[in-house]
Amino acid sequence: METTLEQLDFEETEARPLSDTLNNADRCDQCGAQAFVWVNMPDSKAGLLFCGHHYARNEAGLRGVAIDIVDERYKINAKPSQSSPD
Repeated sequence: METTLEQLDFEETEARPLSDTLNNADRCDQCGAQAFVWVNMPDSKAGLLFCGHHYARNEAGLRGVAIDIVDERYKINAKPSQSSPD
């Protein structure tokens, strides 16, 4: 069964200019993982932060209502982790 946007429990994050990029301190509002997508919603002074998984799960619904979307999922695994083997 698919979850609707109204059923999700989000914590709104502080609004940011679109020129800013997300960093490793930005966390998904749903699960706390590193956020790679910021979504500016209408009638809101704040936006929503998503990890790649939660954005992909809700992308279709969000694209229909969002004012702006900063999608930096291309950065996922762009730089190897320090714990990964050489």
